[in-house]
Amino acid sequence: MSSDTVERVAEIRKRCDAATAAPWIAEISPDGSIADVNHATLVDDLGEPATVTLCEIVGNNENDAKFIAHAREDVPWLCAVVGRQAACIGELEAEHEAFCAKVAGKLEEIESSMETNQDLIELVRDYVRHPRA
Repeated sequence: MSSDTVERVAEIRKRCDAATAAPWIAEISPDGSIADVNHATLVDDLGEPATVTLCEIVGNNENDAKFIAHAREDVPWLCAVVGRQAACIGELEAEHEAFCAKVAGKLEEIESSMETNQDLIELVRDYVRHPRA
């Protein structure tokens, strides 16, 4: 993973760790609009509601509110997925490097064998051209 990606994921994780604990709940009015466009009601880990100013939701849209409410659990989950994938990529890169080293060693063996075989071919050719009785 590039250093930019590692830094970005670290920044995202830091913001997640600093945010109010999950779950977050989006309050939707009976007409389908967000109850308060500038605020969302969150529930802390003790089950106590807390009104927190998140952002202004343009369009007063239920889907936006659900997206924001789910972000508290979705973003840490995504960060964990990225972390597991980064670990797998690191393992695969190490395996690839080891494999390349083995291939390079085998290539040297083949090249050396080819040189030896070439020497034998020349010896046989010489014998056929100039047989010793």
